[in-house]
Amino acid sequence: MNLPEETTEQPPARVAQEHRYLRDSEAGSHRDRIDELRSIIRDQAYELNSLKAKTGAAFGGAVFALLLASCAAYDLIRGNLAPWLFLGLDRQFLILALAGLGLVSLALLAVGVLKLRPGAIQKQAELEELEREYETLLDSQA
Repeated sequence: MNLPEETTEQPPARVAQEHRYLRDSEAGSHRDRIDELRSIIRDQAYELNSLKAKTGAAFGGAVFALLLASCAAYDLIRGNLAPWLFLGLDRQFLILALAGLGLVSLALLAVGVLKLRPGAIQKQAELEELEREYETLLDSQA
């Protein structure tokens, strides 16, 4: 079996992409191809899950910052500063915190939206294609 050797110079995603284009005849027997597909699927699933986790964290942080900012804005409008004064925040600092939390919220929303680019959708489609091929090979082996 002539598979390119994995080196520390290439990231695992790059190696997985190289392995993806091997034909069945080059990969040897079905068992070798199954092992190869299992490794590729594991690598690509890890990358995809990592991307989804980062996107979720960005959206979660944005919602949290937006809720804090909206609570601060509500209390400023109503003139209820007692909870904030208890934390040591006066009116000017609360306005500054409100603006900062609003900007952080918008920035995190932008990061989350940018992570939802078409490349992630394409990676998901490639992973599903590899999983179908893996299941086909497992069925043909049994």
